Amino acid sequence: MQQWIDKLILRLPARLRWLLILPIAFVADLAAQSIYQVIFRVVPFAALRPYTDELIWRFFAPLIFVVAGVKMAPQYWFAVACFLTGFKAVVAGVNIYTLSLYLVRGGSLKAPAYITEAPVWWSLLVQLLFLAFALFIIAKDQNIRKVPTENAPILDF
Repeated sequence: MQQWIDKLILRLPARLRWLLILPIAFVADLAAQSIYQVIFRVVPFAALRPYTDELIWRFFAPLIFVVAGVKMAPQYWFAVACFLTGFKAVVAGVNIYTLSLYLVRGGSLKAPAYITEAPVWWSLLVQLLFLAFALFIIAKDQNIRKVPTENAPILDF
């Protein structure tokens, strides 16, 4: 499957690949949410559902967003990774700020978060986990610092 996707990407002109970075990232984000929803619906424990929803929407899908966008980029992989991570980090930052403000105003860590109904502590933890993991990948992944070559024209994760 990965080889098929790589061949498809390589057929696209570089300018089109630049234009498709954000749309592909958003489509991949949506696909990741959908696939994980199907997978986690099989889990028979309804009590786990809010936790898995939060994990999907706040951790897995944003990571797929970044990976898909960087994969589409014809070059400057590191800069694209930083930009896309920054985009999702702003979203996570706003969510963390909102939840923190709720807590400062007397809210409970055990109260359900607005959309997923997971506890606020879990929502904060998952979003902080995304930020930490994304920063770790950007800091440590040597592949995104490479320049495209004839042998490696697409970023390989």
